[in-house]
Amino acid sequence: MPVVRTYRPDRRPDVEVLVDGRWCQGELRQWSVDADKQWSAQVSWRREVGHTYIDTFPAETVRLDEGPAVRGEPRDDTSRTAHGHGTVGGSRCGFDVTR
Repeated sequence: MPVVRTYRPDRRPDVEVLVDGRWCQGELRQWSVDADKQWSAQVSWRREVGHTYIDTFPAETVRLDEGPAVRGEPRDDTSRTAHGHGTVGGSRCGFDVTR
């Protein structure tokens, strides 16, 4: 049976999504597991300041945003303060799909 988890706007984990070979910052709006146990995420993401997109991504193109200090990378102009640090659960991309 499919499972869906939707986050309230003030509880959305910070994530990064792989778009055209580049990791872009975003917020996880919802994740789902279909009948074939395929995990996907609906993410609002930013490629540049002032442009936000909402798309659905497969598990292998979504990861938790651990912040620049953890990765040793500088933030660019699309950054914002992270509030979702750490691993949330048990799927390949770090989100608990058992809830």
